[in-house]
Amino acid sequence: MKKIYKSMVKPAFIFDGRNIIDRNKLFKIGFNVYSIGKPALTHFK
Repeated sequence: MKKIYKSMVKPAFIFDGRNIIDRNKLFKIGFNVYSIGKPALTHFK
């Protein structure tokens, strides 16, 4: 996922419609994570 993040235009977003990803791990890499039924994890203030 780190390679994918580095190649993406920033800010990088992940949309998890099935709640199968490790949200916290991806957030620590730098992604803004949006999962169905859960609060968003974003780097925006």
